[in-house]
Amino acid sequence: MVVGLSCVMVGGTAIALERTQAARSYVFPFCPSMECGDNAICSPFEMCDDGNKRSGDGCSSKCKIESHYCGDGHTDTGESCDDGNRRNNDGCSSTCRMEARPRCGDGIVQTGEQCDDGNQRAGDGCSVRCRAEVCGNGTVEGTEQCDDGNTAGDDGCSASCRRENLCGNRRIDRNEQCDDGNRVSGDGCSAYCAREYCGNGIVDSREQCDDGNRVSLDGCSSQCITESGRTTGGNGLSR
Repeated sequence: MVVGLSCVMVGGTAIALERTQAARSYVFPFCPSMECGDNAICSPFEMCDDGNKRSGDGCSSKCKIESHYCGDGHTDTGESCDDGNRRNNDGCSSTCRMEARPRCGDGIVQTGEQCDDGNQRAGDGCSVRCRAEVCGNGTVEGTEQCDDGNTAGDDGCSASCRRENLCGNRRIDRNEQCDDGNRVSGDGCSAYCAREYCGNGIVDSREQCDDGNRVSLDGCSSQCITESGRTTGGNGLSR
């Protein structure tokens, strides 16, 4: 298999040297051509030949080695930048022209971005910081009421990122005895979502007293009305 081709001048004649994988050289009294751009240095006037006739790539259109070219790491005349390579989308293009700096919202998912939908609006699946908007990522986004970094329930923020244990949401959450959709006492369910009834040991809005039972003749009646003239001792007997 041929692995290399070069030419030398011998007595004014171009000689092609063809090297094989077996490291043997064969001499042929010809070159592909004497033209610049044929990917072989055959002419004595060529210093390089990269197979094209374009300047700015290290080998000029006249097959002369260029000391300054796009990609050499030096910003030369006619270049607005040169970052030492000829790649696009890195701030300096393959033709050494400044590219717009990558940013969230440019529609291209760059390093450090999880998404980029071409805008910087929240609530559309991709946040203003180009992070995927999903319940459980620790950031309250879109229509979420909360986000505690997980999708477990009964921890204050539900698996669908809705607030839990919120008295007044018409749902009996953990630690609630009732929930009637408001935070008003005196309607059977207190402002703290505890059942209001005579005998619960809490003096609610319609009660005069509440001694934790519904027994009369102990100072507080079975209807939680203060019984005048009667007090009870520690043994529950009137005196």
